[in-house]
Amino acid sequence: MARAPYSGNGYWKSQIVICGLAALLGIVGGPIAVVLDTEEPGRGVIYFFIGVLFLPFFISLLRKYLKSSKKQRAAYAWVIMQQNSELQADGLSPRHDAWAMHMAERARTGTIAASEVADLQRLRPDVPYPGDTPDPRNSPAARS
Repeated sequence: MARAPYSGNGYWKSQIVICGLAALLGIVGGPIAVVLDTEEPGRGVIYFFIGVLFLPFFISLLRKYLKSSKKQRAAYAWVIMQQNSELQADGLSPRHDAWAMHMAERARTGTIAASEVADLQRLRPDVPYPGDTPDPRNSPAARS
C-alpha cells in the first residue's frame, strides 16, 4: 500500500494546541490561583506570566500556519521532525532547536539547499521530502 505524502498536520496541530492551552490556562488560571491559593498566592502570578509569555508564541504559530501553503507547512514540519528523529547517531543532528527552526523556516520559504535536504533525508529515508526540489543555487557553496 502506498504511503500518503507527508503533510505535517500533526506537528502543526500539536504545537498550536499546546501553545494555546498554555496561554489560556496561564492567563485564566493565574488569577483564579491567586484568589484560591491561600498558602502561596504568588504561584498564580507566576502562572499568569507564563500564560502571557505563551500568548505571542501562539499568535506567531497561528499567523505562520495561516500564511503558509500546505506544501510550505509540510516542508517546515518535515525538517523539524527529521531532526527530532531518534536516528541522529550519524552526527547530522542540529546544533540546537533554534538551528532546527532556522532550517525549517528556510524549507518553508524554499531557500533550503538540496544538500541539506539530502542530509536530512538520510535520517529517516522512509519519509520523503514533501516540498519542491530545492534549487542547487541555494547550496552553502553557491552562497559563499
